[in-house]
Amino acid sequence: MSTISNGTLDSLDQRVYIEKASERLLSFLNPEPMIYYTHNPAILFWTFTSLRIPDKFKIIVLSEWFKTETSLPEDIAKETLVWELVLNVIIQSKDKTISENCMEALNTIIEDGDEADKEEFAAITWGLLPEVLSKASIDSHDVLLDTNITYILDIATSHPPSYIEQSICIKVAVFITTLFTKSITDIDFKARYDYECACLKLCLILLGMSKEESDNKVSLTYINREGFLSRVLSSIGSSDDGVSHAAVELLTYIVYNFTMNKYQPTSVLEIQTDVIINYLRQDRDNERSTSLLQLIYMILNSVPNTPLVLNYNFFTNPSENLNFYGLRALMFRVQMMLCSRDSKNQSPTGWKTLSSIFKYAISYKNDPKLVATLTSQPWTHTLIRFQLTQNITQEFLTFTQNWLTLLKITIRKNREITKYYISKHSLIYKTLTLLKNNLNGDDLKENKKELLVVVNDIMEYGQSRD
Repeated sequence: MSTISNGTLDSLDQRVYIEKASERLLSFLNPEPMIYYTHNPAILFWTFTSLRIPDKFKIIVLSEWFKTETSLPEDIAKETLVWELVLNVIIQSKDKTISENCMEALNTIIEDGDEADKEEFAAITWGLLPEVLSKASIDSHDVLLDTNITYILDIATSHPPSYIEQSICIKVAVFITTLFTKSITDIDFKARYDYECACLKLCLILLGMSKEESDNKVSLTYINREGFLSRVLSSIGSSDDGVSHAAVELLTYIVYNFTMNKYQPTSVLEIQTDVIINYLRQDRDNERSTSLLQLIYMILNSVPNTPLVLNYNFFTNPSENLNFYGLRALMFRVQMMLCSRDSKNQSPTGWKTLSSIFKYAISYKNDPKLVATLTSQPWTHTLIRFQLTQNITQEFLTFTQNWLTLLKITIRKNREITKYYISKHSLIYKTLTLLKNNLNGDDLKENKKELLVVVNDIMEYGQSRD
């Protein structure tokens, strides 16, 4: 942008005259122009009429303007250079009112701008991030808060560019992990939650950008930064839903990335199963609980290529009978969640998580007693009966087939030891009968057919007394 009002001058002589006049006026106003400031739109417009007026002076005038205003005149607001200047006001300002008013104005300006201008501004914002984050990461705690870092991160995460160089992504990843690992305690809860949420969102965006470029340096930065993953893990229990949800998503993404690239973690963090169960029990937000289930699903399906593992022992020195008490309790909690929601509000991830628990028990633990314990839980029958009154989904059919296949194996093993058979009055037989009578219709026909084969096989085998 050259000036706001070039077209109002009739001749080159007038242009030269106004430039010289502006230069002379600036010499009078310096070195402290703010003491001469009078709140008037004309002063704001004049600031953008001359090429001789430096950006530093414009930032001073904008700062004074935003002491009382929350918007800019339309003729000025449409210029992308002004967006950058407002961003610099936010970066430099120590005044809370100025920063808040700038944020309100900038969000409105960006929302009303065209896509090309938004993309240009996003590139400018992200280009400034390494320097801004570097300064914040080496400054003291108080200076960190004074830099309005949360506002800057909000702008960056709300308006990311369509493309950014990987060198910038890696620099930002290094600095943001350093910042997030720092302990912040002596500020109000809302400010801390806003800051943590903005940091976690930025980390997620960086992972997405690095994935598009098939570059895993960002993911490795997260793993190698001492204390970062444990800090993210502790954020799952945050009282703020935004922080907790972002932390769960980030951990899920990291586990997924490790699994896809078959990385071998140099260190492993443990997530206590009872803690996860408490989060699921307390959580009434469907989206947040779905994210937790997705994390559990990814961990159980990623062993051994994961930096996170579930510790499913509730006791320091568990006996053999209680060795997998936590895994059984986790299964029960997921079943409770599915049974307490109608099919429209159920998460497909819930059914996938139940199936992954079975897979984990077989593939990685190879423990027949554990498999028998998990397949024999009476609550599973209640869940299946409930689901048969709802819409039948692909995920439900997959879980039920996995469960019945393992149940069949358990019955066979018991049959080898005892003369066990399935009574027509037993819970198992009643559930099998319900499945047989309700799995009809043309939707998911092939899946239902495969499931009914297993149902009939168990009923026939369980009734025989060979």
